[in-house]
Formats: sequence, C-alpha cells, structure tokens
Amino acid sequence: MTTAHRPTWAPAKGHEEQGGMRIYAPSRMQSVKDLPGQTKLKFRQPGQNTEEELRGGDMRSKLEEKERKHFLKTKSTNFEEEREEDLRLLESVAAAAGDGGGGGAAPRTLVPKAVDADDEDDADDSDSSDSDDEDDEAELLAELERIKRERAEEAARKAAEAAAKAEAEEQAELVRGNPLLQEKLAAQDPSFALKRRWDDDVVFKNQTRGEPKAQKRFINDTIRNDFHRRFLERYVRLRQAPCSGRPTLSARHRTTAWRRSQIIVMASSTLYLGLDVGTQGTKALLWEKETGEVLGRGSVGYSLTSTRPGQAEQQPHTWVEACKEAIADALDDAASMGTRGDAVDSRPGRQSVAARVRAVGVSGQQHGLVALDKDHKVIRPAPLWCDTSSAQEAAELSQLFGFTLVPSFTATKLLWLKRREPQNWERLAHWLLPHDYVNFWLTGRLCMEASDASGTGLLDATTRSWDMERVRQVDERLAASLPPLIGPTEAVGTLRLEVAAELGLPQDVIVAPGGGDNAMAALGSGAVREGTWVLSLGTSGTLFGPSSKPVLDPSGTICPFADAAGGWLPLLCTLNCTGVTEEVRLTVGKCLDHDSMTNEASVEPPGCHGVTFLPFINGERTPNWPQATGLGLRPGLMRPGLLYRAAMEGATFTLLAGMQRMKDYGIAATELRVVGGGSQNKLWRRIVADSFQLPLRFPAEPEAAALGAALQAAAVHTGTPIADFVEAHPPPMEAGVLQPQHTTAAAYDEAFRRHQRWGACLFGGGSCEV
Repeated sequence: MTTAHRPTWAPAKGHEEQGGMRIYAPSRMQSVKDLPGQTKLKFRQPGQNTEEELRGGDMRSKLEEKERKHFLKTKSTNFEEEREEDLRLLESVAAAAGDGGGGGAAPRTLVPKAVDADDEDDADDSDSSDSDDEDDEAELLAELERIKRERAEEAARKAAEAAAKAEAEEQAELVRGNPLLQEKLAAQDPSFALKRRWDDDVVFKNQTRGEPKAQKRFINDTIRNDFHRRFLERYVRLRQAPCSGRPTLSARHRTTAWRRSQIIVMASSTLYLGLDVGTQGTKALLWEKETGEVLGRGSVGYSLTSTRPGQAEQQPHTWVEACKEAIADALDDAASMGTRGDAVDSRPGRQSVAARVRAVGVSGQQHGLVALDKDHKVIRPAPLWCDTSSAQEAAELSQLFGFTLVPSFTATKLLWLKRREPQNWERLAHWLLPHDYVNFWLTGRLCMEASDASGTGLLDATTRSWDMERVRQVDERLAASLPPLIGPTEAVGTLRLEVAAELGLPQDVIVAPGGGDNAMAALGSGAVREGTWVLSLGTSGTLFGPSSKPVLDPSGTICPFADAAGGWLPLLCTLNCTGVTEEVRLTVGKCLDHDSMTNEASVEPPGCHGVTFLPFINGERTPNWPQATGLGLRPGLMRPGLLYRAAMEGATFTLLAGMQRMKDYGIAATELRVVGGGSQNKLWRRIVADSFQLPLRFPAEPEAAALGAALQAAAVHTGTPIADFVEAHPPPMEAGVLQPQHTTAAAYDEAFRRHQRWGACLFGGGSCEV
C-alpha cells in the first residue's frame, strides 16, 4: 500500500519503517567540559629527581660540574686551566712570603681552598669590593656626563652651521631673483646669472587670465569618467534631467541602451546622408535608422561676393566642392568612432561606413538663382536670397502679381538678369535653385520640388504647379527654361558613376528631392503635423509650421510656401533678431558679455516700464518697412539690462505679429519648437513662452535642416510617407517642456500692442494716437 498520501518529515524508508512510522528519540548532547578529568594520580619516574635520587647524590660535585659547564659557555678559556693557574699564583705568593719571614723557617704549605659560590668572602675582601664598586660607579657617572656634554655641543655646532648655510642660500636666492641688481652684480662677478622664472619660455603667457572657469560637471555612479560620458553621448544619447545636472537616458533611448552597448552584434546598419547647403557653409551628417543617432558630421565654411551695394553672390561650384569635403569629413568621423559594422567588417573603416549609405537628401538656401546655358554650364555667379539688387524689379512684379514680393524672391532676380545683363539672358536655357543644382551635380537630372519652388514667386501655392501667367509677365520665353516639378516622395535618381567614385559611395545610392532649408528644418524639428510650429531665433527670425491649406496673404507678411511632405508651410521671416541684442550689448554694455547682460535684464519687469524697442535697425522685411529704424526711450531708462530686455521683447513681438496674422487665416499653433542661437538664452526662452502663451520645446540636434534632409532620404528609400516616417523616428528633444506663465500675460499683451501702434505710426502710415 502506498504512503504517498501520508506526508512525513522523515525520508522515505522501506520495509517495516515504511510510511514514517518509526519513532525517533530526541538527541542527547553533552559537553566535553562536563566529563570527569584527572582521575589518576601521577608519580615521579626514574630520572625525574625522585626522593631516592636526591637523597644519595653528591650535591657539591654536581654544583661544581654545573659551574664548570657554565664558565665553559661564557668564557673562551678552559675553566680547569684557569683554576690551575690561580693555584700556582697562590703558591708563588705564599713561597715569597715564607722566604721573607726567616731563612730557617720551613715553608708553609698552601692548601687550596675549593672554589664554592656559596662560600662567604672575608670581611676585608667585602669592604674592598664595596669601595671598588663605589669608585666604578662614580667613574661611570662622570663618563656619562662627559659624553652627554660632548653630544650636546656637537648638536649645537651642527645646528648653527645649518642655519648659517640656509641664510646664505636665501640671500643668494633673493639676489639672483632681483632683476634690478642684475647689471651691478654682473659687473662685479662675471659668473653671476639672474635666476630664470618657470614661465620665461612660455610664448603665450597669462593668455587665459580673467577667462571664466569651466563649470564642473556632475559625474554619477553610472558615468565613471569623461571617456565613458563621451561613449554614452555617442551611442546612447544623454540628456539633462529637469532641474538637475545629472545626465539621464531619454525615454525613447532607454530600450536602445542595451543595443548600443552591443556594438558588434549587428553586422551592418542603414545610414542616410543629409546635406545642408547654406549661405555661410555646408554641413553633412550621417543618420542611422536603427537607433536614430547621428554617427558622423562634417562642415565646410565659405564666403560670398559683394563688390557693390546690395550684391550677395556665390559661385555654384563652391557648393559642390564644399559638399565633397563635408561628406568626406562625415564618413571619416563615423569611421573614427568605431561604428558597429567596422567591428565585423575587414574593409577599412571609411569604406565600411560608406557601403551602408542608402540615400542622400539635400537642404539648401532658398531663392538663389543658378543660371545655366544649353550645355548645362553656369553662366554667372548665383545671386543669393540676401541680394537686394532687384528691389526695383520686386516693386514692379508686386503690382503685376497682385501681392507683395520682396527682392529675395527668384522671379525678381530673373527680371533683373533680363534687364541688367541681356547677354547672359540670351544664353539662359535652364535655371535652378541652390539645392537643385547640387541634385543636378549628384544625378545629372534637372528638376525642382515644390517647397523650394515656393520661394521663386512663380509657383501656384494652391495647385503646387507653375503659374504660367506670372511666368509670362516676367518674359514670354521663360516658360521654356522652367525645370520640371517632382513630388515630395519621388527620387531624383541615383548617383552618377563618376560622382559615386569620387565620394566613395555606392552607385545605387538614391538622391531624394530635398527642399528649402526651412522645410527641411521643420522635418528635422519634428514639426510635421498641424499645431506644431518652429520658431527660429537667429540673425533673422523665422516662424513656420505645417498646414493643410495654403495661406494667400496679399500683404506679403505670410509667405505661401509648400512643405516637404505634400502640404503647406506658411512662413514669416524678419530681418532683425539676434543682431539687435548684439548691437545693444556693443552700445551700452561693451564690458559685459551676453550672460551678464541677461542677468541684468532678468531683474527688469515684463514690458520694461513702458519702454518700446522697435528693433528695425536694418529696415524690415516683415512688415515691409525697408526705411524703418529707431527705438522709443524716456529719461532714466537707459540701463543696459533694461535696453537688452527691451530688444529681446521687440524682436519677439515682431514674430508674434506674424503669428497673429496667421490666426486671421484660421491657422493656430499649439506648441513651438524653438531653434537658433537665441534659443540658448534662458531669459529669451521665457519671454517667447509668456508672449506667445504657448509651451516651448527645444530640438537637441543643432543642424535641424541637415537632419531633416536625412529623414526625407530615409522616407523616400523605404517608400514611407514623410510625415509618417518622421513621427515614427522623432528627432531628439531636450528634456522637459517650458510652460508659459499666465501671470505675465497681461503685461506682455500691453507691451505688444504698444509695439504695434508705434511701428504703424512711425513706419506704416497708421495712426499715432498712443
């Protein structure tokens, strides 16, 4: 019968003990200390000084034997020989004494006395020993005192010599370190040489004196050292936690931290190249789809040509050469950082990185005119967006088109070329915009896309096609030179064979359509849905955001641009932004940097005590007041901090006016993504948030346009709608959202209305009742 249903604490046993029926007695433990000990008496054994052995022995002989052995150990001579020598001396002394006592007297026999340690000495010997001991003690004490005295004198002598030597060395050091005594002492002693300072050989001595100290970083237990921090910045992406100096992982990258640490797990990854061809330089970056990281960067700067007032031109081949160099730098940068494919690929690092590039996108400065002849050769340098030579043509076309055109638009430059350079106009067979020319160099195809074509003034924003009526108003033969328009997800083509070989990229790399820098910056900032707008605080200020419908503003305040995702991108552009704050700093705060000026401005209230700063130091594009200049002040309000804050508020209010204009067309923002150099100023961030009464977020990638071009290239390569792809791979943002303070809304609203009234009164022909 089984006993499985009867659990027991005892192990399973068989036979008669089966089922745990055995009864166990409790264990008994007893300490060894409690056991009886020493139960048997012990007695001395032979050889252990028994009573019989002690009673029958000769104690004297034993003592003498021990004494003899003792002296043999402690003395080098034999004890027996010394004893015989002592006996002979005693006999000779006794013999001499007998001869002196009488000639006939029988010599006395000297009976040697056994040497015994227990015998008592005679009284005379005892007295003599005591006297000798006292004399020896006195001599020892005297000798000890003499030794102490000699040692003290020797120590005092050495201390005096050391002090004298140190004083002499100090005096010599002072003399050799005094340049005023150099000539005098050199004349007395030709061997004299002035002591050299430790920094006499330093070429740039004291160059960093007065510079601000670098702020110490907090390195926590997760980040052990600077090398670890740089590694995490490259492969994990760190961000700053709100109100803390501790770097933490962004929410989207917490799950990729493990993947990034396993660099050699994946044999390859997909890379996309983004280019931004700007006015002052070209930037390139390599974006990795699997992790959303920028693995490599490159940049090349250049200048523009200006030989007459209003001229701003560049040679198109400058952009091509800059692209080559920037791409090479980006590839080298990615290879030097040890990307994942290099760990398992036996080819050189740069080739391994280049082999993983699948597509390239180009962002470019808008409005510039690249004129080509029938052989696709550049006719003349390209006038840029900031070239104002075509101001007269802009005024004429504004009347013909029925809305305001500024000299930046390409249509005005085409009309200027026709009138001012007729020989070049006759050669004109094709024309492109800057980023389209780079696409042409990459692929050999002439084409244009809508976001950049919006800046020509010849595009119908409603249909995203050429407005042939406007084209004919510029010139009848201009229609033959119009480039074909392609869609936002249509690839321009693949790399030409010679270009692929020169860049070191695969020939099957796809070239995306690209777009204008503002449209690409919207993608790079993640602004692809209505309500999310981008505010750029740079040398010029821009405000733009995606819209599902075009904005047709006859005043020209809002530019009817198309975006790079198939929709529209209403845009406001001002000429005066961060340059205004710099002018204020140079004028009233020459000894202060921007941080010090910001600290002083922070204590001033919103509205600046009624001071209205009209920031139109270079005229203004939006609103169209090219003659505008000046500011409004009152006595007692010339504090540097107040003027600095007033300049920030004035530049912000100009952009806010554009936002109000967009609201008139039914377009409203729910969030602002703030970029540009001014976005790094915390006070300016607060002014923007409280003036617009909108939450602010700040993209972490400084090159938003180049990143947007790379994202567009990835979307085209994967066949994904651009907006959907950007939402699935959102660009990184700084931690936290800056929320507006409603307590200051009234003060900013009053200051904004005052700003608008003064501007309209002075420069816009409006009422001056303020």
